[in-house]
Amino acid sequence: MRIYQLHYNGCYLSHSALAAVFDSDNKRRTVECLEAQPSYIPPGFHGRTLRYAVLVPLAIVQDVPSILLTIRASHLSIHRGQISFPGGAIEPKDSDPIEAALRETSEEVGISPEMFDVWAQLSPHIRVNSDDLVVPVVARIRKPITPSSLAVNRNEVESLLAVAVKDLCKKEQQAYTNFSTGLGYTLPVYLLKSGRRIWGLTAIIIHRVLCALVPHAYKSILTPDLRMKV
Repeated sequence: MRIYQLHYNGCYLSHSALAAVFDSDNKRRTVECLEAQPSYIPPGFHGRTLRYAVLVPLAIVQDVPSILLTIRASHLSIHRGQISFPGGAIEPKDSDPIEAALRETSEEVGISPEMFDVWAQLSPHIRVNSDDLVVPVVARIRKPITPSSLAVNRNEVESLLAVAVKDLCKKEQQAYTNFSTGLGYTLPVYLLKSGRRIWGLTAIIIHRVLCALVPHAYKSILTPDLRMKV
């Protein structure tokens, strides 16, 4: 997979704008934008069972608005060591994808469902290398957190990673990769200061959320539905 760095004049969040990212006014506007985003289900997939749910945890970490991610345990057979959102299969006991996402997050990182203010359930995506549908759920953790103090399930998660929203908006941390299969398409990639990268479905979901959460600061070459901007 070849990754291309973005080249444009990046827009940085001011201190005042950063402080308002998770406030009630921006929550309302963000939810409206997320609900207006187009469906990501290709023709022929409508009506299929929703099998997986992931949570996009918005968190205040060291006074900085951030997105909380997991690094999958190295002993897992699938996607080991990769950066992902907490989540998993929607079980019969779950009333809906939101309950599933909150339950899985509690099991993986030790944050109880009551600690979250759910913002929105996004339209589903197709899971990588399968035909299963994944539902992202965006929720804010009600209180500031310290990731290192959370009770992480080591059977599933190696560690937690809090990425600042302001950093994801910086041009030096944005890139993209092109795929030539079918009609061809371009997907976002995020390059972290640690040398790690966020790609695949996790990067797509982050892109969708940033397009709605901080449209004035997040200047991607892609639209929310992953089309190249003209």
